[in-house]
Amino acid sequence: MLLLLSPFVYYDLGIGNYEWLILLGATLSPALGSWFVILKPQASIVLFGLWLKQRRWIVLIPVATLALLFVLRNGFFYFG
Repeated sequence: MLLLLSPFVYYDLGIGNYEWLILLGATLSPALGSWFVILKPQASIVLFGLWLKQRRWIVLIPVATLALLFVLRNGFFYFG
């Protein structure tokens, strides 16, 4: 609850940024938070590493499956 009262959240909402969703995902359980954290994987790779170290890798299977399907469908260079 305190996270949502942070001035950074209101600033991000004001400029249309979605960084606050990554912060929210970091505070939730890994099963639900991984869906929010995957929105910006370059900023959240450390959090995924922490979850893997804590042996909570089972909750990352749906996200990893979607990432694999995306790569198989579009290739590695989707935007290039």
